[in-house]
Amino acid sequence: MVSDLESNKHIEHPTEKGDHTNRKWIEWFSKYLPERYSVTSAFVFDSHGNSSDQIDVVIYDRVFSPPIINDGGSKHITAESVYAVFEVKQKITKAELEYAAKKAASVRALRREVAEFRHAMGVGKTEPKEILAGILGNRPTNMDADLPKGRSENSNPMETIQFGCDSKGAFFNDGKTVRLKTGDTAIVWFFYKLLSELQKIGSAPAIDYEKYIAQM
Repeated sequence: MVSDLESNKHIEHPTEKGDHTNRKWIEWFSKYLPERYSVTSAFVFDSHGNSSDQIDVVIYDRVFSPPIINDGGSKHITAESVYAVFEVKQKITKAELEYAAKKAASVRALRREVAEFRHAMGVGKTEPKEILAGILGNRPTNMDADLPKGRSENSNPMETIQFGCDSKGAFFNDGKTVRLKTGDTAIVWFFYKLLSELQKIGSAPAIDYEKYIAQM
């Protein structure tokens, strides 16, 4: 993956460069994440007709809450299905972090209507967990200067960015402290931290399909 990202420097056209980086991250996640997860670029929508900004990388449920609409090339995913969202940029800077935070908030603001479901022990209901958010880069940058500094009293929790990763560095923000990893193993460190946080979320909630039907 590091080699794929670094090969991007030979692409001169800005749009083509951005598309290449975005595609490589999606391919990498799709290859290594467990099969319960799926990955794509998409809009996220809810049962009330609200929609997020377009999100570069969405990690969503493939098994329990899988509905997805593909409308002429634009993919739309139900809010209940989403585990994590990422913005993809060439460099991770303070300005790009703020932009990614706004994009994440547009997803977290959506309504997630959940239903009870049957299982071996009877009937259960999974409450929605916080949707993870991050920023993915291409070229190495000095993350120390622009890292988020945890969650302050005045910050908006809807805009929290937990993850950042580029070809030579990564960070994880738990809301209080930010851990930084640099060097050749940074991308592996990032991936295991992501798996750890996805594991804590568990399964996506069951979609209340009746809420969507009521809007038709």
